[in-house]
Parts: sequence; structure tokens; C-alpha cells
Amino acid sequence: MIKSLVLPIGLCLGIGVTAVIAHEGATGTVKERMEAMKSMAGEMKALADMFKAPDTFDRDRAVAASQAVASHAESIPDLFPEGSDHSPSKASDAIWEDWDGFAADAVSLKDAALAFEVGVKDGAELAELKPEFAAMASDCQSCHENFRVPE
Repeated sequence: MIKSLVLPIGLCLGIGVTAVIAHEGATGTVKERMEAMKSMAGEMKALADMFKAPDTFDRDRAVAASQAVASHAESIPDLFPEGSDHSPSKASDAIWEDWDGFAADAVSLKDAALAFEVGVKDGAELAELKPEFAAMASDCQSCHENFRVPE
């Protein structure tokens, strides 16, 4: 199980480090969305840490993290108004060129986070939640690959 989570966990950790550096000089909507993404990365890291150390699994914390990710995912389209691709933003023009795809990725992330939350609330064991977590991480990765300017 751990091997299959290496990429999602690495992605979560990498996003957090990059976010700290990238926020310097951000203002307005760009800053707001960078802060939302930083928060979401923190929640994903908290979940990833539970998978790395299953004895730390905390249902209440897992529910809170998944709810936060779902809430942030729902707000993503509103945080990317046209013309908000100025530095230090890493938003790619592909966002506005494929708005429907971008919005669909946000919906997919929200749905995966809500599915994770339901599983936790229904008493699923951490190992049983792996597909939902992997879907959340995959949605983050897909959006970054398709709609973010490479580092």
C-alpha cells in the first residue's frame, strides 16, 4: 500500500514547499487562491501523513481535512477570474482556453474529497480509503499538469 501512495504523498509535500516560495509578492485574487491552495496542500499532507503512519489515523481530523479540501475545490473556479494570470501566479492560459476542463477537475476533486469524507464517517478503515485519497491526489496532480505553468 505504501508504495502506491509515494507519488500522491510526494505531490502533497512538494506543493507545500513550493507554495511558501511562490506566495511572495502575491496580492488580491492571486494571493487568495494561493492561500487556498496552500491550505488545501496542508490538508492533503495531513491525510498523507496518516497513510504513512496508519497508527496516527484520526477520524475527526480526516473528516475535517476532507471537508476543507471539498470546500476549497468548490471555490476554485471563482478564484480564477479571467486576467488573473499575472506574476507571481503560476496559472496557465490553458485554464481559460479549456475552462470546462478546468472546472470539471475542480468538481472531480470535490467529489473525491466528499467520497473520502463519507467513507471516514461510515467507519471505513484507512486502507479502505486509499482509492478515494488517491483520486484526490490524482485530481491535484492532473490540474497542476494541465493548468499550471511548470516550475
